[in-house]
Amino acid sequence: MVIGVTMVKVIPDHEKEIYSALMERDDITEVYSLFGEYDLFVILEAQHQAELETYSKGDSRPKLHPGYLATSGLEGQESISG
Repeated sequence: MVIGVTMVKVIPDHEKEIYSALMERDDITEVYSLFGEYDLFVILEAQHQAELETYSKGDSRPKLHPGYLATSGLEGQESISG
């Protein structure tokens, strides 16, 4: 199991809508609201590192939601517990 974290910028005033949509995804385990440059902190889970890497490859990354503006670089790490 691989855990990834990223921060997301969203269209102003759409944070709650995007938060709800992100929480419905199977690959996203947690979403936290932030204050500052980014709006949301997202924790993703995948079976392999390659699955997470698709989120960090510029235009080839799948969109987390139509209302997002940008993501920070995705960091991933294999779970120590298994």
